[in-house]
Amino acid sequence: MMLLKNIKTKFSVAKYIEFSSVLMIFLQGFSIKGLHVIDIKLFYFFLIINSLLLYTKYGFRLNKYIFLIFTFLSIHGIINYIIYDFPWGNLIKQIVGIFIVIVYYYNVIVLFDLKNLFNIYLKLAVIFCVIALIFYPTGILDKELERLDGLMSEPSKFIVVNIPALYYFLKKRKYLNAFVLLVGFFLAKSSSGYLAILIMFLFLSIRKSTIKYLGLTIIPIFIIALFLKNNEFYQDRLEALKENFEIFQTKTFKNDTNISSFVLLKSAYVSINNFKDHPLGTGIGSFSEQHDKYIKLLSMPRYTVVYDIENFNREDANSLFLRTLSDLGIFGLGFIILFLFLGFTTYFVNYDLEKKTIAIGVFIYFLIKLLRMGHYFPEEQYFFLFLFIFTLPKIKFNLSSSSINNKCIN
Repeated sequence: MMLLKNIKTKFSVAKYIEFSSVLMIFLQGFSIKGLHVIDIKLFYFFLIINSLLLYTKYGFRLNKYIFLIFTFLSIHGIINYIIYDFPWGNLIKQIVGIFIVIVYYYNVIVLFDLKNLFNIYLKLAVIFCVIALIFYPTGILDKELERLDGLMSEPSKFIVVNIPALYYFLKKRKYLNAFVLLVGFFLAKSSSGYLAILIMFLFLSIRKSTIKYLGLTIIPIFIIALFLKNNEFYQDRLEALKENFEIFQTKTFKNDTNISSFVLLKSAYVSINNFKDHPLGTGIGSFSEQHDKYIKLLSMPRYTVVYDIENFNREDANSLFLRTLSDLGIFGLGFIILFLFLGFTTYFVNYDLEKKTIAIGVFIYFLIKLLRMGHYFPEEQYFFLFLFIFTLPKIKFNLSSSSINNKCIN
């Protein structure tokens, strides 16, 4: 009887939900893509099962702020979709997807101990990175030749999910774990990874008393800048990006434009022009429709026709900032400015060092997400969002009427 009791405790529903909720953010590479309505992801199966377990055992609570945000997104979307006659499936998919994921992770963060959740995340980040490094010489796990992505679908996805972990290890001087992740970052050969490392060193080096720490501030920045200057992969992309900014005047891409630069710049062209024409936005999920409208004004590189890549990132704009700007207009821009203000001011506020380290690591993650990757409900995004919110100084949600009794489960 005692053995059965121990097994029951060890494999309790609470412990399963706590662990699997973090594990889910690393499952991005397990999916079936190219379907008409939505990709089938292993993440969704976990989400459905865990949501049922969570609701059955503890109930759900919808925070009033989440309710207000979804009310706004729904009304804003409905009005715009009626005006512009967009396909309703785009709006429904985004609203339902965001709602389910955000409500699930909100309840998980409230129910379980935040530090336990983050510690599980740190352990899994190292474990999955080690697995990726072990198999890297074989190329079995990686989707691109000589670029590490491990169990993710592409190198940049490997980068973003590990950004908060790498910053935490660097800040806490856990150099062995930091070294493992840094090797993974460099083998991924992603411009997003190089930029993330540079931003991390900026946050790690800058102090209030800038003059006193001037040497410590400049040296790491100089080293990273020197590396990027001599990194052929990064420089090729940077030069191609700078050269092709001319499309905003010429509306013509050069035939040797790098594919990544092409995708980002044509998305920027669509988003900025849609913002100019519709400053209040055209509704969440509408970027794909506006993409088809504005892309007709551009002269494409020849290879886009040959390889049929004109519609790459048609759905997500390859940038959370660009997609939000296009879909929500000045409202989205206001949300982004508020978020940036909270993140940057948090760095200079003195409070719990552990929480501050988590908050800044997640903030760096979102800085990269704003520049690259525009999905509204990827696996890790709302887990990190609530980590950020609940580790900010003087930020508290009213949980007094919570159906889950506002308690942590250890």
